[in-house]
Amino acid sequence: MNMTENVLIRKLEGYAQLSDDDKRVIRELCGENVGKVAAHRDIIRDGATPDHIHLILEGWAARYKLLPDGARQITAFLIPGDFCDLHVTVLAEMDHGIVALAPCKVAYLDAKVLDEITSKHSTLTKALWWMTLVDEAVLRQWVVNGRRRAIPALAHLLCELHQRMKSIGLVDDRVFELPLTQEELADATGMSSVHMNRTIQSLRERGLIEFRMKKLRIPDVQALAKTGGFDDSYLHLRTTHRPSEEQHLQLEA
Repeated sequence: MNMTENVLIRKLEGYAQLSDDDKRVIRELCGENVGKVAAHRDIIRDGATPDHIHLILEGWAARYKLLPDGARQITAFLIPGDFCDLHVTVLAEMDHGIVALAPCKVAYLDAKVLDEITSKHSTLTKALWWMTLVDEAVLRQWVVNGRRRAIPALAHLLCELHQRMKSIGLVDDRVFELPLTQEELADATGMSSVHMNRTIQSLRERGLIEFRMKKLRIPDVQALAKTGGFDDSYLHLRTTHRPSEEQHLQLEA
């Protein structure tokens, strides 16, 4: 299997031990209906009623709301292996939008088929619920982060993204794809673009981060974690699935 086929399996195994049959089912489900979405295009519009469940296979996307003054608030970054709308079929319509921040490869999953699968595969059901609860935990952490000073807030966010990418095997020697603009990072943290620029420059000057060609390198993961008071416990990765040594971050704020 290539990374595209593996990405949801890799993520779910962070929450539960999947059987070979579970993996086969996921592989078949994710390969049936796949499409591409260009950068800066909506994957799902606010107010829409999707007839499929959307899964990010490649690329980056974001949940967002538009404020009355036209400003945008990003409430989550979605990476490969993340669902856009796992439980939207329970609701009448989307209460937020999903936008592709980079070119995305998206799997369109039949909600009825997924319901049938989860009714027969208890481990998959547990892993999917665990994933949903972690998404809520991340959102709570973002709310708390919004009350922090700029430097620790951004350091925390970058540590979180590093850890999430690491858990699905998309970090290589502390380097990972980060195709986000300063404006998008600002929209996620509540900063202005000017303030975000200054904050990034400050972390660079301290030798804590290096941006190059839409990739982020973190020379010293523990140093950045200390700056951001990052504790990865809210990501709730299984102990056996946690990265070891410097990736196992349990630092005090």
